[in-house]
Amino acid sequence: MEKHHLHLLFTASRYWPIIGGAELHTHKLVQALSQRHNITIVTQMDGAYHQWVRRTTILAPGRAKVYQDGPARVVRLGISPAEKLFLLPFVLYYAASRQLSQWAMDSVIGRKIERYAHTANLIHAIHTGAYYLDWLAYNIARKKNIPFVVTLYTHPTEKKLSSLHRLYQAADALIAMTAVEKNWLVSQ
Repeated sequence: MEKHHLHLLFTASRYWPIIGGAELHTHKLVQALSQRHNITIVTQMDGAYHQWVRRTTILAPGRAKVYQDGPARVVRLGISPAEKLFLLPFVLYYAASRQLSQWAMDSVIGRKIERYAHTANLIHAIHTGAYYLDWLAYNIARKKNIPFVVTLYTHPTEKKLSSLHRLYQAADALIAMTAVEKNWLVSQ
């Protein structure tokens, strides 16, 4: 049996078996990479993904769930009632106070993700809308002094997402899904 080379930590607000193009593509990527590497996917949602800030925090499941996707381990985080109560004002006023809200998310969700990052050689954020999660993953990668990669599954040219533009510039690598997105990112 071939030795596994790296431990990769993926973060994704939603993951297989949720049905969608990003979820299916990530599932296929994980299946291919897990043949040679140890992979853990940390995710937050089991179902529909409208209102993603609320669905990944105050409306998130209360208990964590761990399952296998082939050789890869998937951890769907849980948020306790006390954690939801703490997060409530930051979620309700997220748009008005993103920096303070990011701190609150980091103190609850970032701490949970760090538990799975202790052996990671690389953190790969799958961007499907929950960009606070991408920033949490970035901060953990920087603390551990390991590479940080982002795969984009949303259109990167949305002007309202300047926080994402900063994340793109801070990442060690970006993976774009189309030539148009790649050319736009290179031009920035």
